[in-house]
Amino acid sequence: MKCEICDDPDPRLLMILPIPQSDGRLNTMACKNCAENSSTFCKRHNMLHQGFVDGSTACLICVNELAQENESRAGNILHCLSEALSKDQFEDLSQAAEDSSLTTGDPREVSVLRFIVCKAVRKGRTIDDVIGQLTADKSARFILW
Repeated sequence: MKCEICDDPDPRLLMILPIPQSDGRLNTMACKNCAENSSTFCKRHNMLHQGFVDGSTACLICVNELAQENESRAGNILHCLSEALSKDQFEDLSQAAEDSSLTTGDPREVSVLRFIVCKAVRKGRTIDDVIGQLTADKSARFILW
């Protein structure tokens, strides 16, 4: 196989980048050099990003670190969203958080925080920007779909 970015016909190492292709594939085969210079590679953690179905990507270690740094805010964020979202939207968010909590063992409010942090990292926004959009929209759709 060759590198799909620089066309190196025989790279020593190929990495799969989470880059959507014109044919609908959500991956790109890249040599180590092209992978490390890609926007889907975290130089800080020396690892590839995780790809998401909307075409965005994020370094999962960056997501984890930001979530841990803001964990003390989780309860206040959940309370703010309970007041700002419609009842149906808050129930959808709560159910998604419960489902996530079963997998991760995190409390519901931390699961909600992680949804917000993940979207913030994927979109290059702040946590407060994401919360602002959720409250303005009165919907959890931005972080759930």
